[in-house]
Amino acid sequence: MTTQSRPGTNQFMLPTHLTTNILFVFIATILIALIGWLVTSDMLPWIALEGAMGPSNFSGIARTVLTVWMFTALIITFVLPVGVLVVWWRDAHVRVLLAPYTILLLIQVPTEMISAQLFFSNIVIVIGFIYTLYRIYHLWYAQKLARQFAWATPLRARVTTSIVWTGLCFWSCNALFLIWTFTTRIIQW
Repeated sequence: MTTQSRPGTNQFMLPTHLTTNILFVFIATILIALIGWLVTSDMLPWIALEGAMGPSNFSGIARTVLTVWMFTALIITFVLPVGVLVVWWRDAHVRVLLAPYTILLLIQVPTEMISAQLFFSNIVIVIGFIYTLYRIYHLWYAQKLARQFAWATPLRARVTTSIVWTGLCFWSCNALFLIWTFTTRIIQW
């Protein structure tokens, strides 16, 4: 399915375009590898953040909040979109809005696991921030695009756009959390 756009709009740079997502993953991977190499080569300071986000560095209520946040992230940002994709896979609108988002999420997790093993554990903060910003861009575009679709049923439209909006709100809060975590660690450094 192709999406209509205004004249002069570059389809290539839209987050629902496969090439845009491949290009993003390629650039993000190079950036992550560069940061990881610079930090492990002691050319970029990162000591203040090392170990800062591990569960052992949180106590009591903070650990509980982090656990609830991670569980909420799993449900809101993965289980619900995948569930809608499975149930309404034949609906091209659902695929256009949610498939690229879900695939990028599935790429991010192994990227974090491999990068944490290759470089240092808290590179996941950088990876999370890079992917979160792109995910916000994607979901913002998706909610605008959803308004242009002629949906098969009002229920599909409501459920899919609700998931897009919920994801947009969640990932925006996550970006603020990552910025706050990063800046407080820099200030302490």
